[in-house]
Parts: sequence; structure tokens; C-alpha cells
Amino acid sequence: MSTCFIWIPIAVWVVSMIGWIVAGEVETIYGVAAIGCSVGMGLVAAFPPFPALSPALFVLAVAMVVFYPFVRAAANRRALATIEIEQLSKFYDMLQEKPDNWPVMLRLAEILYRRGLPGPALALADRALASMPQTLFRSEHNMVATWRLEVGQAGDLGRPLACLHCGAPNPPGGIHCQKCGAPYLIDLARGRWLGKNTAQQVVVAWIGLGIAFVGIPLAARTSTASPMLAIALIVLQVALGGLLVYKAYIAGGAHEAA
Repeated sequence: MSTCFIWIPIAVWVVSMIGWIVAGEVETIYGVAAIGCSVGMGLVAAFPPFPALSPALFVLAVAMVVFYPFVRAAANRRALATIEIEQLSKFYDMLQEKPDNWPVMLRLAEILYRRGLPGPALALADRALASMPQTLFRSEHNMVATWRLEVGQAGDLGRPLACLHCGAPNPPGGIHCQKCGAPYLIDLARGRWLGKNTAQQVVVAWIGLGIAFVGIPLAARTSTASPMLAIALIVLQVALGGLLVYKAYIAGGAHEAA
């Protein structure tokens, strides 16, 4: 039963991975490796080196499919957040040219509020609304009033926020660091989780499992015919896995930090 039904979650994973590759969320090298690992998992389940491996691979494949929607949802949130960060950067440029562009400042405050920064959002909104009469901008005033109701009497709305570039504290209401001049609110709105390599890191983790449960067992089966070939295949797979881990987690993380 494990041998037959394991192809259902594998098929779901392969189709999903192709979609990720087409959408550009996963590089081709990662996607092809993940598809190869999943197909190899099905083959190992059909001809396992030992009987207990088939049900273990089936559970792993099912867990993969169950976990996938959560990863997909996180990737969608990341994509939407990326769009908002790009808009935030454009608003920064517009305010750089015209600091008293109050409608743009309010739009900037709106993004900050959605990104979980109510203190700076309300401070900037108050600055903007002071020059936007309520009779002409009733919906904008009502929006900010709704923000105040949602955050309630939070005592930390006025606390200074540290610049991620120089560490200097900045009171709400400014859009550039008072010490180094960096657009520190963009970094705070971006958040640590907003990395372009998130989906690829998940795929690499899956490839690592595939190497451990599929590649190495398959290579070990050739040891009776050629022990040296088995050792070479195992070393090659470990090296490939290490290279992908370095590229996705270490090199990719350093690129994002830069």
C-alpha cells in the first residue's frame, strides 16, 4: 500500500515544484533536484533496501504535501510584502523631492501600519492629516481613527525605534535616521523573514532529506557489485547537498544582508 499510494503526494509535489520553477520562485537547479529526489523516493519505496523504509518514505511524502500549503502561503505573503516594500521605497523618493507631499506621507503611513509598525504610522499620519482638512479628506481621517481604536492604549507607540544601520534611536514621526540619514523605516518594515531565498531554502531542506533517504540507500545497494562505486556515489551526493546548502543558506543569506 505504501508503494502504491506514495505516488499521490509525489505527483502533487512534482506539479507544485514545476509551478514554482515557472513562477521564478525556485531556481531551476533546485527544482530539478527536488523533482529527482521525489521520483527517486518513489522508486526506493517500490524496491526498498529493507522493508521498514517503504512506510517511512510514505509518511515523509505525506508530511511533505501537508506542509506544502503553509510554505506556499508564506511565499505568497512574502510576495505581497515585497510589493509593499517597493511602494514604500517609491514613497520615500517622492518625499525626498517634496517633503510636504502629505497624501504620499499618509500612504507611507498606511503601509507601515500594515507591516506592524503602528507607532511610526500614527505619527506620520498625524503629520499628514494636520494639513489635510477633514471636510475634504473624511475617509483618510476615519482610517486613522480606526487605527487608534485597533491599537487601543498601547503604551509603546511613542517609543524610539533603533536604526538598523547605526543603532541610533529615532522617535516616531521621522522617515530618516537622525544620525546617519538612512531610510530606517524601510528596513523595519521589511522584517527579517522577508528573504527571497525562503522557498529555495525549503526546497534544499527537502533535497537533503531526499539524499538521506533516497540517494544514499540507492548508492548503498551497489556496494555488493562495486564498493568503490558506492562510496563515490555517496560522496558525490553529500558534496552536492553541501553545495546546495551553502548556496541557499550561506551565500544567499549573505547576499540578502548586503
